[in-house]
Amino acid sequence: MKILLVVKNFDFGGAENHVCELANELVENGEQVWLFSGSGRQIKRLSPKVVYLPAKISDWNMVPLLFRLLLLIRKEQIELLHAHQRLPIWLATLAGLFTGTRVAGTVHGTASHDIRSGFVKKYLDGIIVISRNSYDIHSRNPKLSNKLYFLPNFFKIPVSPESKKNLSPAFNLFYVSRQDQRHANLLTDIILNVWPRFLMKHPGSTFHLVGDGCGSEKIGRILGNHHAPPWVDSIVCEGYVDEVSSSLSNAHLVMGVGRVVGESLSIGIPALSIKWNHLGPIVTRDNFEELSYSNFVSLEASPPVPDRLLAILDEFMDHSAYYREEAIALSATVAKKFDIRNGIFQTLDVYHQLINSSKGSTSHHPHSALTEPPLS
Repeated sequence: MKILLVVKNFDFGGAENHVCELANELVENGEQVWLFSGSGRQIKRLSPKVVYLPAKISDWNMVPLLFRLLLLIRKEQIELLHAHQRLPIWLATLAGLFTGTRVAGTVHGTASHDIRSGFVKKYLDGIIVISRNSYDIHSRNPKLSNKLYFLPNFFKIPVSPESKKNLSPAFNLFYVSRQDQRHANLLTDIILNVWPRFLMKHPGSTFHLVGDGCGSEKIGRILGNHHAPPWVDSIVCEGYVDEVSSSLSNAHLVMGVGRVVGESLSIGIPALSIKWNHLGPIVTRDNFEELSYSNFVSLEASPPVPDRLLAILDEFMDHSAYYREEAIALSATVAKKFDIRNGIFQTLDVYHQLINSSKGSTSHHPHSALTEPPLS
């Protein structure tokens, strides 16, 4: 099969990591893959079997990008376009309309943003969502339900899980995310209003910030202005990390959502569900199904506030052995559910369904492309 992946950015972020690993897994399974995307540090993780085509995808140059895509599709006889992020989905949908090529778009954020245009809703052949919550919501929309698929947020599971690794006695807290302005605001609140109070109770602890983005400069200024006790040497800016799971193996607790939580649990590291607008619980076997339903975002939870976050961290410190055991117990389930080496076959099944359907057809039966494993 000849597949063209399209993504705007190819640096740090859930969508970028997913596209890189998806491309690599597709070529390892014998498919021919082209990647049309902006430049970024994910490129060095990309398999040499993937044909990489650099493209600055933005509103101002959509016309020349469209012509490049049309020429590529016709020259290489591309059978399927799979786009990620809003502009690439719009661009791929238009290219698919001109060439009669099937187009799938994966929603990594919210459908109201990624497929917000009426044009995309009408002509996009397949809409892939990465959480059951999104699938259930959009399956009630008659304009979307006939083209909707659920494929979990698959990722590369480490070959040798680190769950039995001996951790250092000093507590290591990790926050992993793209550092956009919203996450930078949350990190600012944690650094100024949570971390000093936590250090008073638990001296010697370290707070690791993994990821970067447009908000990194703000975080750097704050740390520069507070390079004195109790912050000195207790906050470590890891920045961009090629293999996040290898860095997480040094953590006692990881904060984040989505694949960050999945990667942490897959190697037996406890994870706390936190986003700029939702502060959820630490993941355990009791709440795993509820949280994984929404890609590990605690949708009913209120936004993070310092006192509540500090209380959760104190609770973890008091019962760290319990949470460690819960994470280790969940590692096999997470690996089975999210391993991209298994998920690639579900992805290819969706691809084949789209290719074998008539362009613009509404006759296929939408379905969830996953059989959920039971909790072990």
